[in-house]
Amino acid sequence: MTSKIVILWILAASFCTSISFAGQADEIKQESDQNFRSENSVINNGSENSLRNTQEIIGCTDPGSCNYNPDATLDDGSCEYEDDCGVCFGENLDMDDCGVCFGENADMDCAGECYGFGGYDVFGTCCQWPEMDCAGVCFGTNLYDDFDTCCEVGEIDDCGVCFGENADQDCTGECFGTAAIGVFGFCCESVEIDDCGVCFGENADQDCTGECFGTAAIDEWGDCCESVEIDDCGVCFGMNEYMDCAGECYGFAYEDDCSVCSEGSSGHTANSDQDCAGVCEGDHLIDDCGSCEDPAHFNQDMDCAGECYGMAYIDDCGICDGGNH
Repeated sequence: MTSKIVILWILAASFCTSISFAGQADEIKQESDQNFRSENSVINNGSENSLRNTQEIIGCTDPGSCNYNPDATLDDGSCEYEDDCGVCFGENLDMDDCGVCFGENADMDCAGECYGFGGYDVFGTCCQWPEMDCAGVCFGTNLYDDFDTCCEVGEIDDCGVCFGENADQDCTGECFGTAAIGVFGFCCESVEIDDCGVCFGENADQDCTGECFGTAAIDEWGDCCESVEIDDCGVCFGMNEYMDCAGECYGFAYEDDCSVCSEGSSGHTANSDQDCAGVCEGDHLIDDCGSCEDPAHFNQDMDCAGECYGMAYIDDCGICDGGNH
């Protein structure tokens, strides 16, 4: 009889305890029913009786879950975990069409393709990026030139330059070539144009001062001066001082005592215009006696017999007498 009373008391105490634990579980997760399992066992070990009471709370026991029940002692497989976007009970509703959490389809192009290459052009037309020209126009005809300038195909010249109008062609027609037109209209490589702009000129058109097409020149003595300053003998500032009276440069003609250009290439003998008395254009002559006399005294040293310095004379009768007569 005593044993029955003890068993009844244990059952009553167990029921009260179950109610208390059920209240705690209801606070953790109301939608779960509290399951209790009470096991009473009476162990009779000879003359001694032992009573063992075992009580368990069923629920989610994983701390990493969304519905973890810290009071649960027995996992019932009801654990719920975060979805792919890290949201409890989210059911991946925060994932966009491109599989990006909270992406709001930002990775979708204008054609609705995830990570696609479509885009809107300047007119709002959607096309793939390879179909959009450099001006941002879908299916447009603009292209980049060789210098990354964008223009219409028809505006690119033969050198691949937008709006270039072939200005980068040299005189041989080569794009970005080095040939050029010289001052006389000939085309040659730039390195072949001299300082005066002449193809193959080798600076031959520079005068002695270095001026292209200048008028300075080197004279006979190696001096440089303007051509108008070189005299007839080729001497800078010479003023023809090296020209003789016959007009010959460095000649031997000179003016004699009668101021007549003589000798050299003049064809005139010096002082040939002087008479025997040394008078230019004078009338003195050498008489038969070798004396220089004017006409009035010509042969005045000859006697009547015709002997120079003779003794003959004309007597009173008008006859040459004396001397060798």
